[in-house]
Amino acid sequence: MKIRAGIVALSIALAPHIAAASSEEKEKAVIAALHLSTFDTMPANERLGLAEAALAYWRDFDSRVPRNTPAEAEWLKGELNTSDSNRITRAINSPAYGLHSLVGFTENCVGIFERLVGTVGRNKTVELYLWLKATQCYSDRDIPFYLRTTKLSDGKDDGAFKMETFSMMRSAITGKLANALINE
Repeated sequence: MKIRAGIVALSIALAPHIAAASSEEKEKAVIAALHLSTFDTMPANERLGLAEAALAYWRDFDSRVPRNTPAEAEWLKGELNTSDSNRITRAINSPAYGLHSLVGFTENCVGIFERLVGTVGRNKTVELYLWLKATQCYSDRDIPFYLRTTKLSDGKDDGAFKMETFSMMRSAITGKLANALINE
């Protein structure tokens, strides 16, 4: 009985560090918010819906990325603070660097969409700037590598971290969304 209780306690303690099976429902919400059937318009209420769906997606993604322990962070800092290219290469290919990079990436995307949600429909120039800044959330080609390195996912677009909408988001932001803002 004590062993079973210990296993349950350990499972609960480790649960935040284990990637959930899928963020499919968050990605589906983003797809719906893209309003793919309209090709050239995206009024403020639809842009707000898209920003909210993207924020929920990035918060979910971020919540499933474990953080390095203080010891791992200190090791990584030491390995990167050298001129020894072998140590730097080893560090960059380590799970600790992968987590560090993923956390920085996802926290940045969450921050962009948090600001965007509060800006949509209020200041066209700032809104357009934030949307264009958000394209970096859908353009980083290293994310699949870091997901594989950390063993959080196989790194494929349809893996545990759904990334199939990335090219659609990039196209929508730089296409119909930007055009809608300019033509408002």
